[in-house]
Amino acid sequence: MEMMDNVEEAHKSTKPSSRKRSEQDVCQVLKTFDHFMNPFNTCETLNAQLFCLSSGQPASEAVAVDLCQYLEAGERTASEFIDQRLVAHTVQFHDRLKKMRLKTFKDMAARCAMSASKKKTVEVKAERNLLGSLLMLSQKHEISLDRLFKYPLGPIPWALSTADGALVKTDKSQMLHCLEALLEGHTASLPDTCVHIVDGNALLQAIVRLPETFEGLAMCVFSSLPAVQVVHFVTDNYMETSIKDTERVRRGTSQTYLIGGKKTKLPRDFKMFMRSSDNKRQLTKFLLKEWQSDRYAARLCDRTIFFICEQDCTCLTSEDGLTVKATSVLELVSNQEEADTRIVLHCLYASQRLASSSGIIVRSPDTDVFVLLLYYSSQIPQPLFFDTGCGNQRRQLDIHKCALPAFHAFTGCDSTSAFVRKGKRGPFKLLSNTPSATTAFNTIGTVCDHIDETTVKQLESFVCAMYGKPAGCDVNQVRYETFKSRFEVNSCKMLTVQNGVDISLLPPCRTSLKKHCQRANYQSYIWKHAHVAQVEMSSPSGCGWKIDNSGKLVIDWIEDPLPQNLADIMAQDDLQETNGADDYEDIAEDAIEEEDEIDNILDVIFDNEEEDEEQ
Repeated sequence: MEMMDNVEEAHKSTKPSSRKRSEQDVCQVLKTFDHFMNPFNTCETLNAQLFCLSSGQPASEAVAVDLCQYLEAGERTASEFIDQRLVAHTVQFHDRLKKMRLKTFKDMAARCAMSASKKKTVEVKAERNLLGSLLMLSQKHEISLDRLFKYPLGPIPWALSTADGALVKTDKSQMLHCLEALLEGHTASLPDTCVHIVDGNALLQAIVRLPETFEGLAMCVFSSLPAVQVVHFVTDNYMETSIKDTERVRRGTSQTYLIGGKKTKLPRDFKMFMRSSDNKRQLTKFLLKEWQSDRYAARLCDRTIFFICEQDCTCLTSEDGLTVKATSVLELVSNQEEADTRIVLHCLYASQRLASSSGIIVRSPDTDVFVLLLYYSSQIPQPLFFDTGCGNQRRQLDIHKCALPAFHAFTGCDSTSAFVRKGKRGPFKLLSNTPSATTAFNTIGTVCDHIDETTVKQLESFVCAMYGKPAGCDVNQVRYETFKSRFEVNSCKMLTVQNGVDISLLPPCRTSLKKHCQRANYQSYIWKHAHVAQVEMSSPSGCGWKIDNSGKLVIDWIEDPLPQNLADIMAQDDLQETNGADDYEDIAEDAIEEEDEIDNILDVIFDNEEEDEEQ
C-alpha cells in the first residue's frame, strides 16, 4: 500500500501528462473514424454497395456478386458433391475437386502488361510477395539491386497508391492546423458589414434534420444561410471528364433519383443520394428554381443572393417583397469546376465592390479553400475571415498572407495522392527550412501542361529529405540505400532480413515521382488561376493522367514496372507464380493446390511477426 501511495513508484502511464496524451490520442482516433463511412451500416441502400476497407474503393460488379453470394455458391457446390460422388456415383469420390474461384478484393489489384522477348507478355500484379520474388530473381540472374530500385517494382508506385490503384489519402486538416498555428496572434474583430460566401455543397451535406419533401429541403437550405444582406451560395460544376473522378469513385456512387417536383419525397438515405453527380446537379437546379419563385420574395426583400448553378451565376433579389428578380451575373460565369476555386473568384468580385471598412467571411470546412484564401489574401484589401468548424469548435480565422497551394497539392489533396505515412505536419515543418523547395513550390502551377526539369530536381531533393535523407538528391539512390539498410547479403549471396521493409515506405522511383509532380502542377495551375472566370486548360491526359481503353480518365502511375531484362527472364522461365498468379493454366488450373495451405500458414507467421514488431 505504501508503494502504491508513493507517486515515484506509480507507473508512468498514470501520470497526468501521460493520461492527457492518451486522451488526446483516443480523441484523434475517434475524429479519424468520423471521416470514414460506417462499414456496418444496416441501411438497405448502403448494403447494395461493398467497399474495400483498406483503400475505400467500391467493389466491382463481379467481386460484389461473388462476395454477397458466396454462401449460396458453397451450398450449391456441396449439393453437387453429394449428388455426384455419394448418390449417383458419376464422379469418383477421390477425384480432384474444382476450385470455385470466387472473386474477392484481391482480384481488384492493379495490374499492367509488359512486353518481353520472343513476343511474350508479362503481366505484373500489385501483390505483397512480388518484391521478394523479384529480389530472388535479380540475385539469381545477377541483376544489380541499385538498378532494380530505379523502377517502381509493380504496376503502381507503392509510396503513392493503394494496391487497387486508388490514391493514398491523408488527413488534410493537418495542413489547416499547421497554418492556423502560424496565424496565432493575428486576431481581429468582425466588421459590422460583411459579405458572406458559403460553400453550398458543404452546407447541403451538413443538414441533419431533413424534411419530407424537396420543397421543404429548399426552405431548410435557405433558412440555413447567414441572415445578412449579401450572400454568395457557391456550388460545384460537374463535368463529364474530371481529375476528381478517382476521388468520386472512392466515395461511392448511387442511382440517379428523379426530382419530379417540389412535392417529391426526399430519399431515405440523403447522403447516398448526394453521392451521384447527376443527383447533385438536379438538386442545384431545383433549389434555384424554388428560390426564384415569388414564395421567397418576402425572404429576399432587401437581400441579395448570388446563386451558382453549373457555370452560370444568378443574382436573386426582391425590391417589393412580392416578386423575385433574377438576373445573370456575367462577371461570375465561370468554367471552373470546383466550388473551392469559384469561392476565390467571388471573394475578388465582392472585394471590388466593398468599402475598405467592410469584410468578407467564407464559410467552409475544406482545407483547400483555406489554403487558396491564404494565397489570394494579398489581392483582397478588406478583412478576410475563414469560418470553419461546428459547435464549440467553430471559429473565424483572420487570414493573413501565407502561401503555397502547390505544397498542399504535392502532399495530397482530392485529386493527388499523399505519400504513405508522411501526412502534412512533417513535410510542412521541413518546408520552412528548405528554401529551394519553397522556390520550387512557388514555380509549380505556372503552366498547366509542363513542369521544368530544374523544379523536378528541387522537388526530388525535398522528397529525399522527407524520407530522412536531407543531403540526398536522387530518390532512386535513397530507395536503394533505405532497402540496403534493412537487408544485407550474407556469404551465400542470400538476402537476410534485419528489421523488415515495407516497399510502400520507400520513396517512389524517379519516373513515378515525376508523374506525381505533373499531377500536382496541374492541380496547382487550377488553384492559382481561381481568379480567372474562363480559364484556358489543356487536357489532363499527359499531365499525370491518361485515357484508358474505355475512354475514362485514369491516373498514369508508372512507365515500365520492371527492368527489361528481368521481364525477359520472367517470360522465359514462365514464372507466373512470381507475379502471384494462382490460376496458371499449365499447372492444373481447376485443381486445388496443396501449397495453398502452406501459403496460409506462412501468412499467419508473417502477420504475427509484424504484430510483435509493432508491440
